[in-house]
Amino acid sequence: MTFKGNRNDIVVAEPTMQKLRVGAKRRVLELNADKGYDSQAFRRHLRKRGTGTNIPERKAKHRRKRGPKPHMNKAHFKFRAFVERTNAWLKSYRKLRYRYERKRGMFQAVVDFCCLLICLRRVRVLQ
Repeated sequence: MTFKGNRNDIVVAEPTMQKLRVGAKRRVLELNADKGYDSQAFRRHLRKRGTGTNIPERKAKHRRKRGPKPHMNKAHFKFRAFVERTNAWLKSYRKLRYRYERKRGMFQAVVDFCCLLICLRRVRVLQ
């Protein structure tokens, strides 16, 4: 399945979740996502797969959702901030943002090197 450049995230969310394999059980136990993934159809799809959702609700005044409010664990959702911050640090390096390296091994080496630089900056060895 191919998608063109500017697509909404929810359009490719279901195909991405179907391709995702994690660990020996091969399924994700809980998905932390932002408000862009708040749709009843996507939540239903994840529930059929046995995946819990931790997605905040969009605040839409023009519509009323029926049924119980979806569960939102704020403690688990805070972990997203660490992940998003790390992604932002990694994307500050042009070689990673534009993916100049075509071979998988070379790209992994660049990711490892950038992670090393980030860690060294965090412990204030490099300024």
